[in-house]
Amino acid sequence: VALAADTSLFVTDTGHSRLLLLRADTLQRVVAGPGTEPGKVWHPTGVAATSAREKWSYFKDEFVVVIDMDGKRLQKFLWDGTPVRAIRCEDFGYPNADLQYVATDYYSQVWVTDKANHCVHKFDRHLNYLDSFGRKGTGKKEFVEPRGISIYKRFGQVLIDEKEAAQYYWIGTDVKHLQAEKDEDGFLTIRYFLTEPSYVTLEIYNSKKKKLATAMDKTWRPAGENMERFTGEWKVVPYVIQNRQRQYSPDQLEKFPKVKPGTYRLKFSFSATYSSFKYFHKKVERKVVF
Repeated sequence: VALAADTSLFVTDTGHSRLLLLRADTLQRVVAGPGTEPGKVWHPTGVAATSAREKWSYFKDEFVVVIDMDGKRLQKFLWDGTPVRAIRCEDFGYPNADLQYVATDYYSQVWVTDKANHCVHKFDRHLNYLDSFGRKGTGKKEFVEPRGISIYKRFGQVLIDEKEAAQYYWIGTDVKHLQAEKDEDGFLTIRYFLTEPSYVTLEIYNSKKKKLATAMDKTWRPAGENMERFTGEWKVVPYVIQNRQRQYSPDQLEKFPKVKPGTYRLKFSFSATYSSFKYFHKKVERKVVF
C-alpha cells in the first residue's frame, strides 16, 4: 500500500493483478488492470505515490509507481490510470534484479530496493536511470537483501530495511563523466552527470595557483546530464531554450571574449540540496589547457 498526502490509498492486489485507488475505505478506481503489456500490471507488489498536496514536494507531481512482473518491471501511472512509462530491469543493466519496495523523494525521484543484487536503484521522476548504490556485505555502503525503504522528504533522510537489520542514510550526490575542454568557439565547456539535484560550486585557478574567479557559487543543477559554457571573463555564455535544448546565436557569440591561452585548474564542489549539504561534499579537480 501507499498513502498519499491527501489520504488517497493505493493498493496492489497481487493475486488479481490490479492497482487500486481507495478513499475513505471506498474503491474509487482501478488504476491498472491485469496484463503483461505496458499499461497493465501483472503480480504487482511495491507501490509509491506522490501528491500535489504534499508540502515537501519540489514539482508537486501527482503519479504512482508500481513494481510488477514478479519484481522485473517498474511502471509509472497518473492517478487517473494513464500509463506514462514502463521499464524492465534489463533496460538499466540489471536483468537478474528482484525489485522489492519503492519510495519517492522531495524531487519525485524514484528509489527501488533490489533483493537479488543487494542494492538500491535510483531513477528521476521520468524513470530515467540515475544510479545504483550498495553491494552485498555487512560493511559500510553494503546490504544483505534490502527490502523496505522510506524517505523523509524534508531533510533527505533514508531508512532501508534489509534481511536482518536496518540502515539509515542522508541523501548525498555524486558526479560522473566530468569533462572540461576548449570548445570550437574558444570558450570553456564543461559536461557532467549528476546522480542527484545538487548545488555546484566552481573555482578557476591559473597555473600559478592564483584564483581567477568563482564561476559558480552553490548553483542549483538538476540530476542527469548538465553542461556549462563560460567566456574568457568566466561568465556564462548566454543562450535560449528551444525544443528543450540550448541554442546559441553565432552573432552574439562574437561579442564575448575567448578564454586566453594557458593552463587552468578547475576546482568543483558538489553537494545535495538537503540539510546534508552543510556536511557532505564531493570535490573534484580538472586541468584544461587553452
